Amino acid sequence: SFNGSIPDGLAGLPKLTFLNLSHNQLIGIIPPLLGTLSPLHYIDLSHNHLSGPIPSQLVNFGMEAFVWNLDLCGGPLPSDCQQRGEDSHPSRRMDKGFYVGLYVSIALGFYVGFCSFFGTLALKDSWRHRYFQFLDDVINWIYVTIAIQVTKFQRNSQTVRSEE
Repeated sequence: SFNGSIPDGLAGLPKLTFLNLSHNQLIGIIPPLLGTLSPLHYIDLSHNHLSGPIPSQLVNFGMEAFVWNLDLCGGPLPSDCQQRGEDSHPSRRMDKGFYVGLYVSIALGFYVGFCSFFGTLALKDSWRHRYFQFLDDVINWIYVTIAIQVTKFQRNSQTVRSEE
């Protein structure tokens, strides 16, 4: 299964007569140079995630060559590119793929970090005891700091009252 965009380098294969890239995970636009292959007799780009207009040189291959590419428009397809406006812009489709990858990476990073940290605490007694001792020390420091500040505030407020 291929993924990514259709490489422009396919147009550099002048003797290519048969091209079947159906049932893959291809995204982006169909390279316009693909239509310049004059010996090309068969093309099938169906069942992918391609977007944008179909190059005018490829419209003779029929609708079957492009079906199940929901963001494709023009040519033999019933979807007209003029009516779709900016929704069929290929960079937006690629941006969605980028954000999906970003969110998956963030989730995996969080999961690995979470499991590494708490897994280590669960397996190493000395680290677990030191970690909870550290938490106790921090909580005690916060408690003592607040208690001192409250005592200072109470003394200052009593001093102000006695001076009045």
